[in-house]
Amino acid sequence: MSGGGSLAARAAPRAGGVRRGITVTAVAALTAAAGATATRPATSRAVHRARFAAGGPTAQHRLGPGRESRSTAALPTEPRVTWAVRVDVGVAHAPAVDGRGRVILAGMSSALVQLAPDGKREWALALDSGVEAAPVVLADGTRAVALAEGSWLRVSARGVELGRTPMRLVGALAPPLVRAHGAVVLAAGTAAVELDADGALVRRSVVADRVRGVVEDGGRVLLVGASGRVWAWPESRPPTEVGSFGLAVDEAVRCGAARLCAAATSGALHELDVRSGEVRRRVRDPALGAFATPAVLAGGGTLVLTTDGLLVSHDASGQERSRAAIAGPEAGGASLWLPPVVDGRGSAAFVRARADVGVARASGEVRYAPDSACDDPVGLVPAPDGGLVLACRAGRVVRLASSRD
Repeated sequence: MSGGGSLAARAAPRAGGVRRGITVTAVAALTAAAGATATRPATSRAVHRARFAAGGPTAQHRLGPGRESRSTAALPTEPRVTWAVRVDVGVAHAPAVDGRGRVILAGMSSALVQLAPDGKREWALALDSGVEAAPVVLADGTRAVALAEGSWLRVSARGVELGRTPMRLVGALAPPLVRAHGAVVLAAGTAAVELDADGALVRRSVVADRVRGVVEDGGRVLLVGASGRVWAWPESRPPTEVGSFGLAVDEAVRCGAARLCAAATSGALHELDVRSGEVRRRVRDPALGAFATPAVLAGGGTLVLTTDGLLVSHDASGQERSRAAIAGPEAGGASLWLPPVVDGRGSAAFVRARADVGVARASGEVRYAPDSACDDPVGLVPAPDGGLVLACRAGRVVRLASSRD
């Protein structure tokens, strides 16, 4: 696929062990033979320095506690592949990336793997259970993951198991919420728990709906139910219902102070004010078709990627500001898309199954990274130097940077 193009835009501790059978086969970025060592070009250098939230640039689901999918570092303007590796245990969930650029992966085959910033394997930890959600990085650098057997597992940056805590949760786990002071909030079914940085139980509560999402707004934890109801969970009191979207939602994101946004129906984006309980339809355009939960731009605007291959932005009032058609195979569907990642300049990174990773600038110009495609992407996340990491279910992991870096 061409590397560029222009599209006009409208305005209790347990000892851990390393599974020796786990290997990471490095492949050269474009023409490699299997088994070669991944390398970083001599011209590569760290750029776009930025301050990161607790844990790193991709410490948790949708990057931060507000779930905005907004990177604190500038995205690459002309993306290119700097290295690619293959992890033979596969990749079950989106990766986490810490402040040093190390990549943490949950394998399909009950393993946790960490790659160095240059793509070389640092360690692989065999697990006695599958992984329920994407790994996270806590404020002190500890790696943590929810296991299918019901425990919250903490691992050091060197791959040593630090301890496990029974979560005592039943049902599908919502993406864990990492808080700035080191705690984590976990929710499944109708229950939610908060654990401190050492894995000790801080509090537990129950609401009258299945929890699908956990968001933080101004230091306050919000629990989002499958029916669209939202509860605030103060530090020292039980949850209190603060409003409802009025219809079923998959998840919600913070799209302004005390405001949540959720994609609930085809072509519509709904906004809930959690102070007043007022709900409004921020975007209504049936022609857009289906799209996933949006990324949130600076100023509270949103950007969505539709299943028809449109990248569309709206301001905080719901007025459309830009629209671009992006490259991708004709056959596809919602499951083959990942939510876009945006930065403070209005650029957006995106990927579709069987299509190269692309970055769209605020001007509408789109650039693609040749040979970055895979059949089964599970995560596209930012790295600390302004690059990106793509993880694919079959085990391919790709690091991208700007060709000008």
